[in-house]
Amino acid sequence: MHRSRLRLWLAFIGWLIGAISFGELDHIRRTSRLLPAYVVGAAVSVVVKPRPRKYRFEFVAPRVVRSPLSFELRASMTGLQYVCKAITRCHSNQAR
Repeated sequence: MHRSRLRLWLAFIGWLIGAISFGELDHIRRTSRLLPAYVVGAAVSVVVKPRPRKYRFEFVAPRVVRSPLSFELRASMTGLQYVCKAITRCHSNQAR
């Protein structure tokens, strides 16, 4: 299993264990405060968590950006144009 998928499952299982625990505490105390607070806290932690950018582009000119993977994207009024600078690298990346 890939590490990212494993990390995702571990986070989900941890969230599930926390939700079950807070639900049981609410049941034992006969209240309904802890589980909603836990769910709201978990949602806020997911939304606020800073994530690294997957793709980093360098601005070459207005409406032109370059990728570290040797291609450029050019924007015009009619659409986007994909320009490959190194043919071997672009063809190998398209196969993935």
